[in-house]
Amino acid sequence: MSDPLAGDEDGPGPDRVFDQGLQHERTALAWDRTGLSLLVVGVLLLRGGGPPYGDVVHLPGYVGLSVGAILLWAGGRRYRRREVGLRQGASMVQPGLVVLATVAALTMGIASLFVILAR
Repeated sequence: MSDPLAGDEDGPGPDRVFDQGLQHERTALAWDRTGLSLLVVGVLLLRGGGPPYGDVVHLPGYVGLSVGAILLWAGGRRYRRREVGLRQGASMVQPGLVVLATVAALTMGIASLFVILAR
């Protein structure tokens, strides 16, 4: 008896589930959560600094908003590219987005610490 969700010898078709464990979809949702988290932290940092919103104190907040928006956008693109790549059997190792998220989180954390200590 064959599995109705499994693909044929050429790979799964576009109307079939590629990955029965849905790891690819869970990874995309994790990128969305990361982007939304950075957006929320950015807003909180901006609000915590108070007006006027052009001060250096607000820089970590603006970084959070910018990188959060970039991660949401790039996460969607990454999902679509990975879907095509998985169906074609291409290599999925591309750490660029991971490096961006890591550098942004570290930068925001260090800058926020300086802002807190400066007050």
